[in-house]
Amino acid sequence: MGARAVLEPGNKAMRFVDKSSMRLGVVLSAGDLRGVFAHTGFLLALEEFGLSYQAMAGCSAGAIVAAIVSSGTPVREFAEWLKGLTVAHYWQRDSLFRILYNVILRSGRGYTGIVSTDRLERTIAGLLKAKTFESCPVPLYLVATNLTKGIKEVFHAGEIAPRAVASAAIPALFKAKQIGESYYVDGGVFEITPRSAVCCKEELDLLIVNRIGAGPDRLKEDNRFLEEPWSLVQVAARVLNATYEINEAAEKTETASCPCGCKVRILTLAPRISFVHRLDPGRGPGLIREGYEETLRLLPPLMNRLSDPPTERKERKTDAGQCE
Repeated sequence: MGARAVLEPGNKAMRFVDKSSMRLGVVLSAGDLRGVFAHTGFLLALEEFGLSYQAMAGCSAGAIVAAIVSSGTPVREFAEWLKGLTVAHYWQRDSLFRILYNVILRSGRGYTGIVSTDRLERTIAGLLKAKTFESCPVPLYLVATNLTKGIKEVFHAGEIAPRAVASAAIPALFKAKQIGESYYVDGGVFEITPRSAVCCKEELDLLIVNRIGAGPDRLKEDNRFLEEPWSLVQVAARVLNATYEINEAAEKTETASCPCGCKVRILTLAPRISFVHRLDPGRGPGLIREGYEETLRLLPPLMNRLSDPPTERKERKTDAGQCE
């Protein structure tokens, strides 16, 4: 049976989530450059199924895609733009002189990363149809790590571009992003798949999570990072990958329900996506295709299980009873 036919009206999943009345939320995980492409393919597949969403949440790579699409940029338009993506759109490394000056002469004081976020922010800003959260046609929630306060922070107001960059600033690689009096880095430090940012909001019926794992290239018991350029940065990347793996163990493809009483059903997809180095965007079209095809493979069986009793997730709750 074709993927489209599985979600046709009359299917038991579609009786539970009638597309005409269902309020759907989408969560896009961290995932580095491959995540940007894979999430785009995932959203293309949702469009193929005729599923529209009423809220989006994202972290790191997922924050970039969620920000652009929720602002009103059509997914297909963004996918076409990605075919021409180059390193120059997002990579602005400091000169060797600047690095040595900050590390040696200033003992690293105030030096939070070797890559500026300015170019990435300009690229994101140029792709946004709406510039602020408040003006987005689809409600948007982005997660970042507030270094100043040592907490996870959910953005839902203000300018989008700087906050998307804050969510995606990999520690030690990208410079920490200053917003107001606080400095921010990658939201994946706290939450790889930011379900809690949107789960109990926007009166949703269903939440579809697209989680991009660390990838088969990041095997344990391997010291290749010592042979790669900028091993110090690779250490930070490995720490994040370890966080990915901890979350991955508990986040296989599944159906579940929110434990906080909002009755949202949660579908988590764990697609198999090839690895691509963050400086090799030329392989992007292939990863978009992988994200698209994996969604066609994984989503229909999950939708068919919506009539089964859900598995309760164990999220932390706030005093108000919402997911945290």
